[in-house]
Amino acid sequence: AYGYGGDLSASIDNLKKAISLHPTPSAYYNLAVALSKVGSLEEAVNYLKLYLENPEGEQPEKVEAARQQLQGLEKMIRR
Repeated sequence: AYGYGGDLSASIDNLKKAISLHPTPSAYYNLAVALSKVGSLEEAVNYLKLYLENPEGEQPEKVEAARQQLQGLEKMIRR
């Protein structure tokens, strides 16, 4: 919810806390998106990889979009 209001740092902190208590694919994905928005690309890549390791219950379109995001971020990091 914080991310929609523009407070990405609070959103990132809360997602990390939530993941430490109960990691879910959705939380990994949301954290990766927030991290990429603030420029923490390596960390975003790590969380996208965690998301893709076990995307149980996620929509196939979202999983494919995450794969594409991962490829894009990895290209950006290599530059």
